[in-house]
Order: sequence, then structure tokens, then C-alpha cells
Amino acid sequence: MFEAGERVRLKNDPAVVGVVTDRPPEERAGRTFFQIELPTGRRSLPANQLEHVLAAPDALVDLRNGKLSAPTDLRRALTHLRMTGRLADMIYSMGATNTEFHAYQFKPVLKLLNAPSRGLLIADEVGLGKTIEAGLIWTELVARNHDCRRLLVVCPKPLVEKWRAELRTKFNVDARICGAAELLDTLRDDQERREGFQVIASLSAIRPPRGWDDPDEPASGARADLARLLNDSAQDLFDLAIFDEAHHLRNAETMNHKLAKLVTDVSDYSLFLSATPINLRANDLRALLKLIDPDTFEREYLFDILQEENVPLVRAWEAARDTRVPMHELAELVGDLPEGRVLKTGERLKRLREELEKGIVDIPANRVKLAARIEEMSLLGSTINRTRRRDVAEFKVERRPQTVKWPMNEAEDAFYQRATQRIEAYAFANDINERFLLAQTQRLLASSLATAYRHWGERSGFLTLDEEDDASPPGALPGPLISALGEICDDPAVLAELEAADTKLAKLLDWLRQLRERDPDQKFIVFSSFRRTISYLAAKLQAVGFAIMELHGGVKADRQEIVSRFADAPAGTILLTSEVGGEGLDLQFCRILINWDLPWNPMKVEQRIGRIDRIGQRSPSIDIINLIAAETIEEQVYDRLYLRLGIIQETLGDFEPILGEIIRDIEFILTNPELSPEARAREFDRSIQAAEQRKMQAEELEREAPGLVAHGDSILQKVKEAYAPHKRLPPFSPFISRISSDGTGRPSRSVRQVRISSWP
Repeated sequence: MFEAGERVRLKNDPAVVGVVTDRPPEERAGRTFFQIELPTGRRSLPANQLEHVLAAPDALVDLRNGKLSAPTDLRRALTHLRMTGRLADMIYSMGATNTEFHAYQFKPVLKLLNAPSRGLLIADEVGLGKTIEAGLIWTELVARNHDCRRLLVVCPKPLVEKWRAELRTKFNVDARICGAAELLDTLRDDQERREGFQVIASLSAIRPPRGWDDPDEPASGARADLARLLNDSAQDLFDLAIFDEAHHLRNAETMNHKLAKLVTDVSDYSLFLSATPINLRANDLRALLKLIDPDTFEREYLFDILQEENVPLVRAWEAARDTRVPMHELAELVGDLPEGRVLKTGERLKRLREELEKGIVDIPANRVKLAARIEEMSLLGSTINRTRRRDVAEFKVERRPQTVKWPMNEAEDAFYQRATQRIEAYAFANDINERFLLAQTQRLLASSLATAYRHWGERSGFLTLDEEDDASPPGALPGPLISALGEICDDPAVLAELEAADTKLAKLLDWLRQLRERDPDQKFIVFSSFRRTISYLAAKLQAVGFAIMELHGGVKADRQEIVSRFADAPAGTILLTSEVGGEGLDLQFCRILINWDLPWNPMKVEQRIGRIDRIGQRSPSIDIINLIAAETIEEQVYDRLYLRLGIIQETLGDFEPILGEIIRDIEFILTNPELSPEARAREFDRSIQAAEQRKMQAEELEREAPGLVAHGDSILQKVKEAYAPHKRLPPFSPFISRISSDGTGRPSRSVRQVRISSWP
């Protein structure tokens, strides 16, 4: 492996070169350690952290000795050096993937490469391409270290196919989907571990069961065996582990979090992706960061100190970027920065102060460099990548919401009023203890009167939202509320009239025809929260000649395949889908979305819109049509919640976590039969006022969040510099032909890591 006297260097820091001593290697916990003579002294290091020092091309040796070689030899030598993957100012993943170039997507690449913890939380807002950012990181790691071959992606079950398709089409990575048993076999196979693997597993498929580590009665099965293998391993099993939708891991008491801990402990690099906005005042963020860097974020009081120490750093960083702040004021701000108890800023801060005292020319390039040096002192800034949609210049899609309202006809209004009264009577008689049930019946009523009448008339059980984990089992017995509603839904003539004169369906058809006439090349996405409503719409729309595709939790076909067929379908095709059906899927080839019904929770609407309002949307604007019958609960929710808070028009951003609490208040208000219409309106307004106040606080928190640099100019400047033509590898063929013809690949003297600032 390594011989005494041989020159080696650290994989994660190639500038550190040493010599293998004559001390025999030692075996510890399954790993081989070699004693290395380094400039700082002798250290015992594991073999998997070392590599042979590559030979230096002769042209560089001549250059170091003051001799000039032929230009072609120097070009070949520089190309060889670039191909080693060790240049600090090159991004090797640029141009190596089937993705469009967006500078902000390379921010996480640079952050992870420079992260002391070798881990990163990507907390970008929805639609900015976190999957692409993760793929770029893997591509970069492989380019820099050819031994990097073992990739694990863990994500919710609905996203596994999307991950496989994205890795294959954009990064030429043929990853396979596996469960606990298959992953266990892979990790036990020595040959496969050496040759490498790229696997995708759902969170539910591989998370450990309760009792997996019980010493007396340990749990059995593949998931338990996998957990024990991960726990007992003394060496890294993955070169990169990616956890998508990482907010599922934030509760440290869950098995999801335990899985993440087991995996990150045996991973060289770890990556966590989550569109859930960051709330620095909650313990859930610390729980995620502890997975990335346990030494720094283990104790809560240290986390609090870290946030405090980041505040003056961010102020200084902002001053460095602000050309209105003169250099002498910036020098004062830096001079006032305290030496951190947690942040190790001492030596770097001292050098920065000395340079500012000597005087720095006030030009943009110097400000960018100063900001970069200040930003590098922030542990939070190096651990979290946060990009917001409003900060991305190339991502300015205009949302054009249009709300369609109409009065119900006499038959519809009569049934709506009777059903509402029956629901309120049930709530009053049952002491209002079944809030979820009451809310769902009201929502189904607003979604489709005809569907509600047929469903309750059949007494076929409680109809849930289209959520895979909450769906009623086949043959479920109707509850007392459904039975009560069924008593007023037993007249076939009323059902026939509701279906024949469906005013909501008539409005949908009118809009579809108008949109098709206005833009005949477009397709349409229609969202509904209920599978049964989707089936009703499919039958009605097909009957009048529309081409229909369905995508919801009850569809067994591969969802990515359905999306591909929809993308290739002719203009005018309609995709009828639910939140579950569309979760995690990219539909940005479409620009018209119709909300057949509106969830009471605006976060669900934001997720719907996020399917088309995302990177790759070619249209400068998207149309969002909302269908709402007048004088209904849905109208109250829309007017008081959506309009007041500007939802749909703008992204939710950092307001999203607050909405969960507001929605619970609204559900209570809307389903409380003891409130008069006037009292209900007052309580509703009071809740919305509280929401508006908290929205302002959330925006202020985001502006002042210590260390969460939303769009670090210094990093973006590095990315743009790396994208310049002179920073890319030239064609390989001349290099290969010269190597093969003159045999320059022979061993020679080593070369330290150097910076190539121009290309001859």
C-alpha cells in the first residue's frame, strides 16, 4: 500500500505532504494506520486518508528551477495538474453535467469543500434546484477524488423515482433503488464496496425499528441488522450521504433522526436538503446541525453563544459589501469584533485588523475579498447554505393569480345549507371534539357538491384527503356524522340535478376553453385535494372531449412515467392531480395551474404552485386560477386568509412555519357552532391580524439571522470566476496524444498544490 520513504499527502488537504516512516503499520478497529513525518511532526494516520503524491510533469520542474520549457510542454503540464482534481480555484463539476449553469447552485459546492465538518445543510427555498445542487456536489467530489464511488440518497418514498431519474438524466449516475435487505447485502459485499455503488433508499425502508439496540431482546429483521452494521462499523461506508426533506430528521427522539446519525457517522461527507425555512430560535435547527457537526452543536448553550458571536460578524460582513460604508468605519467594526469563545477567529481576525490598519484601496474587488474573509469566520455560514428566490436574479417568474367567483344555483345552495346545518348540529351535539372530521366534511362540500352528495348517499365511509398514510381502509364503516349526512343525500333526482347543473364545473369548462383559445400550445394542471373529486372531474371532462391524465395517491403507475407522458402529450391535455400525486415532481414545462378547490392550509397551495414555479420554467409568468363559489366557507378562507396575507401572489418564504399554528385556529373558528356569523368574522380577523404581525417578525428575523448569508457575493464571485473560459479544462485529445507519444507519464518528483491564475 505505502512503503517506507514514500511521499504521501492528505486526501482532504493535498497541500500537506509527508513521508512514510520505517515504523511498521498498525491495525486498529479494522483500519490500517501509517506513521507519517509531516512538517508539523509525526502523526499516525489511517490509510484511507492518504494518497500517493503524483509525479510532477517535467515542465513544472524546469519552471521551478528557473528554466523555460516549450509552450506546448507547459500547457500539457498545466492540463495534467488540472486533471488531478486538486486545484483550489477550479470547480470541476462545471460543464460536466446535463444541467444549465446557475451561479447560485455552485455555492453549496464551494461551501462543502471548505466546510471543516465535511457536512452541509442546504436550506434553499422550494424550486431552486436542491437536487441539482446535491448532484453537482457528488460530481465535484468524484472529479476531485477518483476513489469517491459510494453514494447513498435517503428520501421520502414518493421521491425515490424522481431521484433516480434526476441522477441518470442530469449526472449520468445509474443509481438503483433498494430497501434495507439490499443495502445490507451491498455493504457486506467487499467487492462492491471497493468498486463502488450508488443507491437510493426511502426513509421508511431503512430506518431502524424500535429495540434494534436492545441488549436483552434486540429487534430482528433487515432494518435492525442494517442499523447494527452501521453502528458497529469502524470505517466509512459511504463517500457521500444525502438526506432529502431533512426536516423529517429534526426531532432527535425519532428513528428517522437515529438513522441519520448512524449514516453520517460512517460517511465521509454528508448533505441535508430541506426547503423548510430556518427558524434559529427553535431546537429543530440545532438537532439538524448536530448531525453535521456534533462537536460544535452538541450543547444548547454553545449554540446560543455561537449565534451571539455571529451577530457582529454579519454586521461587519454587510458593511464590507456596502460601498456607502467607508473603509475607516469598516476598520472600526472589525476592530470591535470580539475574539470568539466558540468561533476560532483569533489569528484570522488579527491579520485582518492589521491589513485594515495599514489601509486597503476601496475598490469592489477588495470589498468582495474582505467580505469573504469575514464570512469564513462564521461557523453557521459554513454549515448552512440558504438561498431565497427573491435573491436569484435569473429566477423572476411573475405569478398571475385570478380568482373566479360565482353564485350557486338554487339546488346547490339548498343542499349546501342543509349539509352545513347538519354538520353544525353534529358538532354542537358532540361537544366539538372531532375537529378534523368536521373540517374535512366542510372541505369536501366546498370541493364538489355532487361528489359529496354521492359519497354520503352511499355511506361509503369517511372520505379523507388524498394522503397515503391517512387513507381510509377499504370497506371502512361510516361514522355517525357520515350516517347523519347520508340521511339528506338519498334522493337520486337531487343528485342528477347537482351533476347536470354543476356551476363549478361550468366555470372550469369556460376557463379551459378560454385558455385554450388564448394559448393553444398550453397544457393544464388541475389540483384537487380529494381522489373522488378527481375521478368525478375526469369523467366529466372526458365526456366533453378533453384528454385527461390522473395522478394521485391511488394511482399505482410510476409517477415519474406519468409526468413524462404528460410532458410529451399534445397541447390541451389536462393533468388532474392532488398534493400527494404531485409531491416532489417537476412540472415546470407547464405554466397554467387551476385550483379546483383550495386547502385551508396555504402551505399546501404553495407546494402546488411550486410544481411549476421553479427553476426551468421558461415562461416569464404563470397563471394560477382559483375557483371559489360565493357564500361558502371556502370564500371566507380565501378572502380573509389568502388575500389579506398576500398568499399565492408571493412565495410564503419564512412565513411558512407560522401558518401551521394559524390554520389550527382557523379550523376551530370555522367549525365552532357556538359562534354566530358576526363572532366568527371577528375571531377570524383577530387570527389574521396575529398572523400578519408574526409575518413581519419572521421577515425581520430572516434579515437579522446571524450567519445565514442569503446570497454571499464573495462565494458567487468565486463561482463566476471559476466559470470563466480560462478556468476550464481544454480538450483532452492533444494532451493524451502527447502523453502517449513522449512517455511523460513516468514517475518524477512531486509538486505541491499551487494556484494557476491564468491559462497560457
